[in-house]
Amino acid sequence: MRATDWSRRYILSANNYSQYLTNLGSAAIGVGSSGSVFYVDSATGSTNNAGSSWDDAKATIEQAIQLCTANNGDIILVAPFHNEGAGDAQIFDLDIAGVTVIGLGEGTARPILDFDHANATCDIGADNCTVIGLRFRPSVTAVLIGVDVETGILGTNILGCEWMNGEDGSGTDEFVKALHLTSGNHDTVMKDLVIRCHTSASNATHGIHVDAASDRCVYDNVRIDGPYATNGILEDAASADTIVEDCAIDVTGTGFGFVSTSTFTRFKNNKGNADRIVNKLGQEFYPGWGYKVTKVEAADTVTSDDLFTLTGKVIVNLWTFEVTNALGAGMTDYKIELTTLAGIIVAAGNISSGIVGFMRTLNGSAASTALNTSTSAVSVAGVGDTATKWGPTVVGKAGGSDIIKATRTAGAAGDLIRHDVFYMPAEAGASLVTAA
Repeated sequence: MRATDWSRRYILSANNYSQYLTNLGSAAIGVGSSGSVFYVDSATGSTNNAGSSWDDAKATIEQAIQLCTANNGDIILVAPFHNEGAGDAQIFDLDIAGVTVIGLGEGTARPILDFDHANATCDIGADNCTVIGLRFRPSVTAVLIGVDVETGILGTNILGCEWMNGEDGSGTDEFVKALHLTSGNHDTVMKDLVIRCHTSASNATHGIHVDAASDRCVYDNVRIDGPYATNGILEDAASADTIVEDCAIDVTGTGFGFVSTSTFTRFKNNKGNADRIVNKLGQEFYPGWGYKVTKVEAADTVTSDDLFTLTGKVIVNLWTFEVTNALGAGMTDYKIELTTLAGIIVAAGNISSGIVGFMRTLNGSAASTALNTSTSAVSVAGVGDTATKWGPTVVGKAGGSDIIKATRTAGAAGDLIRHDVFYMPAEAGASLVTAA
């Protein structure tokens, strides 16, 4: 069996690394395979060795890569407890097509690659390469990129790898971006990955960053945990036919950041903070209430603010708007309305200056002017609606789209109102997302 056939079998069916690695590490891989097997071990290897056996192993992964032949199904086996690093340089560049790098060992015995400089990186620079079972560890502050899939590289498989907490243990050492897909990295498979950083990792921004469109990518059992400030997964451009399944992102920043126009072959059983199910838009589902979307309205020097983009018909089960800091100026004729359909969701009312903690819930009646009665602060823990009227509200038009906006007299610089909406789609494809 060719070495590359093992990789295909794994991606299509297997979920047992121990057995997979046993198969690859056994004598069976040499039977009927046209590919070569090379060995890497930092404990016993040497630059001058041929890399043809454990007794003759190379010292680094890069040394073994240079022995490989493109599209020959070559395999590089990396010994348990192997450790190597790099300063202002690449740790390795997997730039020979069709090569598979496999880190052997279970748990803490798996190989570790240390990033000893902010510019250190592991690059994938050729098509149809596979990396399995390696651990990546930042050893300085703000390592820019852990693993970088270069522009136009196709068919990369990254399986069973881990991006670790920083070597210092206190959160100072971190990856800014753990895994980076640069552009046009179609058919990338990311399976059984763990990406984490310390809670004090202030420079961490992205678990996985897709910088430009990369179609037919697979995210399968990807676990991301940490204070990634921008996103756990972020796309900067729409991609097509993506598969996202059994992933979990629990981060301080936004979790799933796929572009709203991206298309999915499959999106199933994905979870966000506190193990809540998320939809394709990355919105978390709260049982009994629906999907949550949030907008902070800058009610300062303008007289209107787009709050949400509405697609189709949705059922709003709960809408709260809260003044989160003392208003520098009162706002009169404050209302929430649709832009195109010209429908009034909340009728005009006044909010006094100086209020903080003022909290409102959406009334069942769009004609309510109960805002007029709320001229003093209302406790966040108290009754949200002084009119004591509430009910689910259907908003939108079947198959249509609209912008929900707030209009008012201008407030003062720094005036903010936070809107939290819980909704359910009332038809296929309906959604409510934060407006730009």
